[in-house]
Order: sequence, then structure tokens, then C-alpha cells
Amino acid sequence: RIFYQDFIYSSSGGLYDPSLYSSGARIDQFIDPYYSISSEAPGDTIKELSMTMTSTDVTVETRRLKAKWTDEVEQDLRAYFGMEMDSLMVQNLGDEIAREVDQSGIDVLVAGATAGNTNWSETPSGTYSTLDPKVYAGTLWDAMIDSDQLVWEARNRNTTWIIAGATDVNRLRKLGPHKITGGPSGPSSGRSALEFQGLLDERWEIWQARHFPANTMLLGYRGTDFSDTGAVHSPYLPLEVKDAVKQLEGESAFKTVRGVQWRGKTHVVNGDCFSKVTITA
Repeated sequence: RIFYQDFIYSSSGGLYDPSLYSSGARIDQFIDPYYSISSEAPGDTIKELSMTMTSTDVTVETRRLKAKWTDEVEQDLRAYFGMEMDSLMVQNLGDEIAREVDQSGIDVLVAGATAGNTNWSETPSGTYSTLDPKVYAGTLWDAMIDSDQLVWEARNRNTTWIIAGATDVNRLRKLGPHKITGGPSGPSSGRSALEFQGLLDERWEIWQARHFPANTMLLGYRGTDFSDTGAVHSPYLPLEVKDAVKQLEGESAFKTVRGVQWRGKTHVVNGDCFSKVTITA
């Protein structure tokens, strides 16, 4: 179960612009510069703020993997390379589940982005058709700014990060005067579905996903307050490593079996924290 905490305008009347919001609207989404003004006259009604707590039931995902190996393989690995089969397999089982959890979370964010979408055509047309191709490619920046504006209009927040696939991250590396700086501190490990690539123009964190919808960029923001939550990653049961079990297969082959299990879910709390840029032909 995921819990939500909101602070709301709980009084009616005397609103800055009644067409924008009404009693029950969240104060992090609207600003009324006159809501708390009091006439100080006898019997004047003081406006109120309230806090609400709500919850949503989320069905967790269960992920399980196991590995099996013979005593002979384990002994040979230890004798020839000084390596332990058990620790190697547990590490890789855990890494695989971690990659899948990361990728599943990315998919949830993409599907749950509701602030809006901005299209950008990679083929210049109209007044843009005479531009130098390199100059025109830089107009992708305008689409990113427009997509950022969609989140601002919905949440009064600017986006702080972008996730894209390798091809589209490469587009960002070529955005003329806009540079990606402060890239990865080391070589790619392949152990994660998502890797930090640096800061674009000191404005957006750029994250490259191993698997991501082609010609799509996801923009979002990382807030510092409970009310800024766009999505929640809830590991109901962190990675659990099962005890090793010996099994006899056939008449003479002993095998060691190791298993791991994880339960949890990524859930979008407010899709207006995320917007997209779609690149068309």
C-alpha cells in the first residue's frame, strides 16, 4: 500500500481566481496570493488549510531466479581460477533481477507520463528546409524546452533529468552549443539498465537506458519534498538469497541449487511530473 500526503485549500470563497481551482485543491499546484488575507473585522472567517492522507493498493511483482551447477564444475573453478561458483552465481542472479527491476520501472514512467508530449521532426520542412542540417538538428533543444514547459504548467516545477536510448542520447551530445559535461566516472559495467551520462547545459541529468522506446525522450524532475513525488519504488521484499540446496540428479550427479527472490513495484503517483519528446521522421 502506498500512502499520499497532501495539503489543500479547505475553505471556499475569496479565491484569487476561482476559475483555476476550488476548495480541495492542493497548495503545491496553485498559488493564491490573497488566500490568507483577513479583514480583522469581528466575525471575519479565517481561511483554512488541511492535510489529507490517502492510500492506494498496489499489487507487487514477484521475481525469482535460480541456478544449478555440479560439484565438479565448482571444484574445477576453484582449483584452476581460485573463484567460488556460489558467489559468482548469486552475484549474477541478483544483477539480473536488478536490471529487470530498473527496466520495469523505466517502462512504468514512460507509460505514466501525463504532462504532455512535444513532437520534433528530424526532417526539416517549410521555412526550416533551407537551414544547414547541423543548425536544424539544434532545434531539438526547442522541443525539449517546450516539453519542460508542459511539466511546469502542470506542476510549477522544471524538469531536472532526461532518460533516452543510446541513439537519442547521442543526438544530445551533438546539440551545438549545448554540451553534456561530467560524464560517467568509469567504464560501463552493464550491470544496470540505466547509466548516468552527465549534465546537459548544467540543467538536465542525462540517463541512458539500455532498452528504451526509439525516438522518445522522457523528461521528469526529482523534487526535495514529499509533495514532489512523481513515482514510488516500493521494494516490499528486498533481494532475498535462498540457502544452497544439494540435489541428486540421476544416479551420480550432485548439483548445488541457489535461488533469489524479490518482490516490489514501481508506481506512478503523479504522471504530471513527467513529459515526453517524440522524434518523428
